[in-house]
Amino acid sequence: MKKLVRFTAILIVLLAFTSIASAARPEPGAFTVTGYASNLVPSGLPPPYNFLPTEFQPLPGGYLKMHLRNQGGPGVDDDTYCMNTYGAPCQAICMYVLGQPCGVTGGLTGDFVFDEWIFMNATMTSGANHGVMTITTADGDAKLRFSGAFGPTSLYASYQFLKGTVTYKSLKGEGTKAGSPGALFSVAYNPCGGKDQPACPTDRCAVFGDDLKVKKDKTEWKISNDGEQALTINKVLAFWPAGGPQLEKVKLDGKTIYETPVAAPMAQIAAGWSGDAQDRQIGAGKDRQLRLEFGGDISAQPADYTILVEFESGCAVPFVAFP
Repeated sequence: MKKLVRFTAILIVLLAFTSIASAARPEPGAFTVTGYASNLVPSGLPPPYNFLPTEFQPLPGGYLKMHLRNQGGPGVDDDTYCMNTYGAPCQAICMYVLGQPCGVTGGLTGDFVFDEWIFMNATMTSGANHGVMTITTADGDAKLRFSGAFGPTSLYASYQFLKGTVTYKSLKGEGTKAGSPGALFSVAYNPCGGKDQPACPTDRCAVFGDDLKVKKDKTEWKISNDGEQALTINKVLAFWPAGGPQLEKVKLDGKTIYETPVAAPMAQIAAGWSGDAQDRQIGAGKDRQLRLEFGGDISAQPADYTILVEFESGCAVPFVAFP
């Protein structure tokens, strides 16, 4: 019994030192993810549509939505897929086209897989995305989400660490990413706001949307503003099934911000707002619920709805889903 007590005491001390060492580990600096889209299939169409994701859908008004699965790193590389799609092994493609190996390099080193849902115009030159990435390293895993807008040659998105294994418990900082969208890509991440990281820019766009909830004749979508400036909605694009009831109201946390009926399957709201600008505002560090109210029962499937919310600052957040 005495030996057991002594062993338990030693174990407690070791665990305490392990916790201190883990807590003292510096948060990662800038890192880069380099990889390839891994769910493209030949379409028989001319560029830029010659390869399309397995989940791709045109929307009314000349818009598109798609889901990309992206990955890179020795632990997740699929050379059979890379040979069939890109004509060479994955690492050879990354090195030849992008000048660096597939995977995560810099402040973090390892493999990554992320799912990205994209809303864009028909020429694929502007839009917005959201998604979730898992980074796997020798020390454990980290999971983060991202969201933002992009243009013809680059993308901008904020990201936020959600959770990780013991090594990455402190990864709650936020930052930005910038890079070129495409089937092969390299994106640089610049962490900020953590203990060992630079302060985040005060004008950073950091807005995220949760899953969409459908309740009989309305949809509800929580939008979180994790930035340091208030955001004011200046445009809402909404798509729902043709033949469905008209959209009657748009509310933000119970306050009506638009109430001119719009027939299915699309509403493009950029003027005629109800109330004042403050009713359309999401404060720094706050979240608010965007509610679309319809004139009758609607489809219960969230994938039947696509929403884009744009803000005066240039920030944007989409909801895109597939069955």
